[in-house]
Amino acid sequence: MSSALSETMLSKSTGSHRSLDAAEGVRGQRWMRVTIHPEARGRLLWVCMGTVLLTYDTLVLPMQVVQLIPEDTEVRLFKWASWVTTIFWLLDFPLNFLTGFYGDGVLEMSPRLVALAYLKGWFAVDFTIVAVDLYALWLSLGTNASGLTSWGRSFRLVRVLRLLRLMRLRRLQEVATRMLDSIRSEITLMMARILGLLLGIMTLGPYIACIWYAIARSPDGVDGGWLATVATEEGNQVHIYLCAFHWAMTQFTPATQNIA
Repeated sequence: MSSALSETMLSKSTGSHRSLDAAEGVRGQRWMRVTIHPEARGRLLWVCMGTVLLTYDTLVLPMQVVQLIPEDTEVRLFKWASWVTTIFWLLDFPLNFLTGFYGDGVLEMSPRLVALAYLKGWFAVDFTIVAVDLYALWLSLGTNASGLTSWGRSFRLVRVLRLLRLMRLRRLQEVATRMLDSIRSEITLMMARILGLLLGIMTLGPYIACIWYAIARSPDGVDGGWLATVATEEGNQVHIYLCAFHWAMTQFTPATQNIA
């Protein structure tokens, strides 16, 4: 019986030491009902939603900048997406003031320190992006015939400024780095890095394709080049983009695409 009692006391003491170790890994525990744990299920779901919207921006924004998506088409098909992304990032803005962060291996949950860290970090970028998005929506709602020319110029400028949204990819990179640090299997880590390289190439593809399209469409472009041929064959913006994207992908592989 004495041995059983000693084992019970030992297990209690071990459990207390583990709880103390866990407590030492968190600062501002009394604020955990106010601030949001960065790895909470709801927060991770929110990050996944943001990743989907960033993927959309990565694919669509370069096409809007080079006008592969005409303005009238954007009003019909993509206006709802602009509202969704703007509302999402507008809601994400105050959430960042309440989301804890890891610093020096310790989870910081103090609202004052969390807000201070956000102000010193991503606040300026997020504020600029949200301001540009709200200005773009205001332009789209305030169009009139008399100011159509100036509106068009302002909207094209806003399209370029919207590329600032892609700076949030840096934040996703930080999340991915944290996830890679938690992987213990060398095979899994190697596969994750290969997948990261493939995703990087796929991310560059739309931009190379749109730059290639913009060069062919510019006044200094070659007359009778690939764009004239492809446009004559199909006359479809989707087909033109897919040809340019295919050419961009072939620059990373031994394959070829005869549109250059």
